[in-house]
Amino acid sequence: MTDRTPNQGYSFPECDPPLVQDRSDIGFLRDLAQQVNTNATALDASIVDLIEKPDAARQAFAGNLVITKSSLGNAVLTIPYSSTTYAQPASFSDLTAFGLRIPVRGFYAFTSYVRCTNAAATDLQVRHLRNGLARTEGRRFEGPSLPVDTVNETSMETMDVFPCNAGDLVRTQIKLSPADGTYAFEARLSGILLLPLDV
Repeated sequence: MTDRTPNQGYSFPECDPPLVQDRSDIGFLRDLAQQVNTNATALDASIVDLIEKPDAARQAFAGNLVITKSSLGNAVLTIPYSSTTYAQPASFSDLTAFGLRIPVRGFYAFTSYVRCTNAAATDLQVRHLRNGLARTEGRRFEGPSLPVDTVNETSMETMDVFPCNAGDLVRTQIKLSPADGTYAFEARLSGILLLPLDV
């Protein structure tokens, strides 16, 4: 007969009063060693995953977008990411939803970079959306940017660190106000797990 430790459930013989004394058996020691080894192996793997291979992904877009301004004079749209540069795990990149699908609950860092290569506009702004929300969570537009050359090419980037739940969707939203038309864009969205909350 053996008892079990309260936290890890390791089995051990009851050898001292007031516990029931068990027979001495080297098999008990072997079982304990195997249980400790199994737990240590699992803990080591989780540390390696977090430190050496944290969940991370990056998406990219390069193409034309149609700009139609609102009555306020601004166009607000979400970047339709079309390719995955890398994703660990693969499910982190959700191209059907044009964003990053959070694999596990935790704190993440996100960066977005957007470049409009032929826009006659100087006010490109960028922010992150989590499940379609921005202002209600304190996310703000980064910008506006100024043209970087004589043809009014403009670019802007932003970075955020915030908590996410498994299944959340993080996307890049932009705002600008050129004349209505079709414009060429390049964009990147990256995310990396900083601190898992379910360990």
